[in-house]
Amino acid sequence: MNETGKRLGIIKKLFFYFDKHIFEGILLTGSMVHGKFFSVTAKSDIDVIFIIKKKNVGLIKKESFFNNSKYFVDAKLELLKKGVLFWCDQKINNVKINMGFCTWDYFEKFCNLNAKLWKGSSHHGDIKPLKIKTINGLLVDEAINVKEYKKIFIRTYKNYINNVLVARPFFSNLICCDILFDKNNHIKQNLDKLKKKLIRLYGLDNVFENILDSVLKKCSSDYKKELKLSLLRAQK
Repeated sequence: MNETGKRLGIIKKLFFYFDKHIFEGILLTGSMVHGKFFSVTAKSDIDVIFIIKKKNVGLIKKESFFNNSKYFVDAKLELLKKGVLFWCDQKINNVKINMGFCTWDYFEKFCNLNAKLWKGSSHHGDIKPLKIKTINGLLVDEAINVKEYKKIFIRTYKNYINNVLVARPFFSNLICCDILFDKNNHIKQNLDKLKKKLIRLYGLDNVFENILDSVLKKCSSDYKKELKLSLLRAQK
């Protein structure tokens, strides 16, 4: 079996490990979306983002699939309720499942371009000099604020610099994702809204060149065409 096929089999069985209904939506991102049959290798992980309402955050702990990860700790659930995104990982058949968790409130703000800050948890507190690209292609310096909370570091970034949107990887994840689960069809509605707003405000070329540039380096020409068509449909 090839590496993509192996991972597709794991994704198909993924929901056997936990109750998907505690989430509002589950998104597949990364190389298993844009690099399928093109850039997936034996080292490729499976990237999944879970969208959950704050009132259901406590239910995650009841699912052993998540808290069996060495990177899963109670403090991360506390931070998630406060709008801090976090990641942990598990392995299935020696393939890493890289899992991100985001509250519904934050997801909705992000899709409406109303999230002013990006907060993510990390086990490392170091800060490296960083130049960030905006959606207009300009490189700017960005201040990163790091605070420690129960041995977890919270990194806070600005989503806007000088009132210009920052071309964050999370945008590319949301634009280039497959919806694995959508409880009430609200995930798709919000993602369509995000694509439409980005294109209306900044133009299709800027979205392609400055948000999706890292994705386009790793995908096939067929996927590029498919992606462009999906964004053009979102404009209507």
